[in-house]
Parts: sequence; C-alpha cells; structure tokens
Amino acid sequence: SGVAGGSLMLIPMAASLFGIPTEVAMQAVAIGFVISVVQDSTETALNSSTDVLFTAAA
Repeated sequence: SGVAGGSLMLIPMAASLFGIPTEVAMQAVAIGFVISVVQDSTETALNSSTDVLFTAAA
C-alpha cells in the first residue's frame, strides 16, 4: 500500500535523530525490505492456493 517501503525510508531519519550510525540504519532498511518482499510473496502464494481450493470446491 502506498510507496513500496515508504515507511522504511523513515528509519534513517529516525536513526539520525537518535544518533544511530547510517550504516546500521541502512541495514535495518535492507532487512525490512527483505521482510516486506517475503511477506508479499507469501500472501500472493496463500491467495493463489486458496483460490485453487475454492475453485475445486465449486
């Protein structure tokens, strides 16, 4: 929803406010991005498989 990884872009900004190094913030962004991609593909797979089940049931 919205910009892909939009909320992840807030991490470096928040990190700079709290004095966290940029490298650490970027690692957090990278991890968050990977999680969102995995979550997205998992949801797609779940949706597809349930569609197949519903179609088979019908």
